[in-house]
Amino acid sequence: DIDKQNVRDLVTRYFGGLRRGPDVVRPHVVTPPITAERRVVVRDRVELPRVFMGWLTPPAYQPGDAELMVAATILGGGKSSRLYKSLVYERQIAQDVSASQGSLGLASTFVIDVTARAGHTPQEIEAAIDAELTLLRTEGPTAREVERARNSLETSLLASLEKLGGDGLAEQLNHYNLYTGDPGYLDKDLARLRRIDAAAVQRAVQTWLPQQARAVVTGVPGKPKVDDPRAGKATPTAPAAKPVAPVNVAEAWRATPPKAGPAPRFKQPRGETFTLANGLTVIHYRNPALPLVSSQLVVRSGGAANPSDLPGLAGFTAQMLEEGTATRSAPAIADDIAQLGAFMDTGSSDDVSTVSLLALTSTFARALEIVADIVQHPTFPAAEIERQRQDRLGALTQQRDDPETVA
Repeated sequence: DIDKQNVRDLVTRYFGGLRRGPDVVRPHVVTPPITAERRVVVRDRVELPRVFMGWLTPPAYQPGDAELMVAATILGGGKSSRLYKSLVYERQIAQDVSASQGSLGLASTFVIDVTARAGHTPQEIEAAIDAELTLLRTEGPTAREVERARNSLETSLLASLEKLGGDGLAEQLNHYNLYTGDPGYLDKDLARLRRIDAAAVQRAVQTWLPQQARAVVTGVPGKPKVDDPRAGKATPTAPAAKPVAPVNVAEAWRATPPKAGPAPRFKQPRGETFTLANGLTVIHYRNPALPLVSSQLVVRSGGAANPSDLPGLAGFTAQMLEEGTATRSAPAIADDIAQLGAFMDTGSSDDVSTVSLLALTSTFARALEIVADIVQHPTFPAAEIERQRQDRLGALTQQRDDPETVA
């Protein structure tokens, strides 16, 4: 919706005359390694205990970075991950889990974050995390787990390019340019993910996630207090900033802001509408820019239709669609969707209930079969209903920690 040549002309006019400043010498910085486990306990007004584990890991796009992205997905990437299955689903000692490789320029950080369920201790959570880490170090992941993680990461990366600003296309181009010097690094980025195998992930976990080279932060309910291991040490002071001469060129016209151009005319995309043999109306919009397909099944009934004595029924029912069918258990549904690199979500608002799906073009048809299965053949197992009930009660407890919700 822009005139590319006009944009180029404006960039040249407003930025082309700026004088180049002196070259910036990039300092050589070595991040000190963690050579012994560090521990901090944070007490605060929180409802549930929480355990954070963190390691220093390779800088962005260096050997080991992508392998640890895959490891993070295997450990804490959604319902198909090891930590979710063990701590949240099977043992039901945790409310939520996550793991991430935060890729940065000097050193990255690998973080595991787990919130305990009411009645369970940080020590219990930590022991359970360590058991999964030990298993991953000694036996490594399965080939199927690695494939699942690679597919999910690829879908997430491509989906981030759908929008322009924020964390979208412009940010990704800038990110590649900053860290690799190549704004067109996307194909290489996808290639490095696709090359990863189980042995590479195991080596990365063994090398970069040892128990003795981590920081463990435990958050527990209590009077606000932080145990600071640095207590008594002097705080370093930053050197005074040196004055910098402005680099703008002295042109009088720059003092007058440019006038806005005419408002662009918005052209509403026209989708193709048709009706299936079963009476379902389909509205299809084609966008060939990325190899992705997103869909949403919409049922015109939501929370407003809840019985007065059963508030939340629509949302609870929508969530239960993911918890078992005549041929798939809840873990099987999560595994099958993740194996395709797809993301599925169910939910409801006041007026509608929805099942949303995002998948690669190459796997969309198979992912849509899973959506059809949960919609047409849900079984609402009693054990899963009770598990979801406890999960909802835990989430309601956590809401007391959110100022906006409390307000």
